[in-house]
Amino acid sequence: MTRKTLSCAFIGLLAVSSVWGAAGGQDRIEKPPIFRETYPLVSESDFYCSFFVLKEIPAVRIEAADSADGMTLIGENALVWARGAAVRPGQVFVVVERNAPAPGSKRVGPGPIAFRQGRLRVIRTEGERFLARIEKACGAIQAGAFLLPFEDKAPILGKDAGYDTLFRAGEVPTGRLVFFRDEVMQAGAGDWVLIDIGSDKGLRVGQQLTVYGKPEGKLPARAVANAVIVDAGPAWATVKVLSARDVLHLGDLIQVK
Repeated sequence: MTRKTLSCAFIGLLAVSSVWGAAGGQDRIEKPPIFRETYPLVSESDFYCSFFVLKEIPAVRIEAADSADGMTLIGENALVWARGAAVRPGQVFVVVERNAPAPGSKRVGPGPIAFRQGRLRVIRTEGERFLARIEKACGAIQAGAFLLPFEDKAPILGKDAGYDTLFRAGEVPTGRLVFFRDEVMQAGAGDWVLIDIGSDKGLRVGQQLTVYGKPEGKLPARAVANAVIVDAGPAWATVKVLSARDVLHLGDLIQVK
């Protein structure tokens, strides 16, 4: 055997030893980087562009765009006229539109569902009427949209806890997925989902939950996704799917970790 051949063999052996040495202290497969890194689990867009259950109809609403062409779809930086009492210049509102269910569809969830469509800032007031500018838009905004007082919220940082949790029947609060945006039948990572349990069961914003597929026969429910709460009311919560191994369906189960 030549010196060159011996050298190559020695280098190869060192490389193999290095790989096994790095893995030697581990007794399980490492999680993918997404489960190890800290990043914004709940972002600004999750707070101000997601959907929620509307407790009552707001009294403040957009009347029309400040435009001679009478446009009905309003975008970012557009000026709008709105109406509401006790409004002051500089005040910020979240733009909200109620969900319009498809004809013949059944009502889902614990109340009327509304979509946050962006936010606007009041420029000047004229009695109960005021002029405002759309600062952020999550989509096209229409005349007639409602306005709710804006609450500044900081993004929530954390790590994706994954979905390797076993289903615990009767041990922890358990709910179901009851609504996907645009009334589609499936959801995946990055999507918002409405569930039918909330703060009266101890749920809070930033808390992570595990989603389970519907049990088949006598088999236990299989974990399919991890989600984080972005908003919550007494009997509902909006969650964002952080990671998933399979698509999610309406009626899938969800549990606190």
